[in-house]
Amino acid sequence: MSSAIAQLTFYAGEMDEAQCPRCLELEARELQQRLAAVGQFVTCSTGASPYPNVEAELQRWLRVAPHADAAAGFRAGWARLARLVGPKLTEWEMSWWRAVRDNDRLRSRIGS
Repeated sequence: MSSAIAQLTFYAGEMDEAQCPRCLELEARELQQRLAAVGQFVTCSTGASPYPNVEAELQRWLRVAPHADAAAGFRAGWARLARLVGPKLTEWEMSWWRAVRDNDRLRSRIGS
């Protein structure tokens, strides 16, 4: 398994370079084949869909994860959502606390 992770890391570093979509597709297929040979599975995603079809996503995930069940798919979906939404929520929270501090500062000026 460590060799699979090393290969994944190796390919992730190479894919940063600008390449044509066909080359990237071929590299992704080669990576999938190498990882499948050692019992690991990789799915390629174009990113988060603004209109996700959760039933279709769950079925796709269950097809590529051979020993998974619906509960594992549910947890994986929430984990992915947390990765996508987490930074935005952190940004909003920081903005809210900044507004609270500004409000407190302005209130203290009114009293003096």
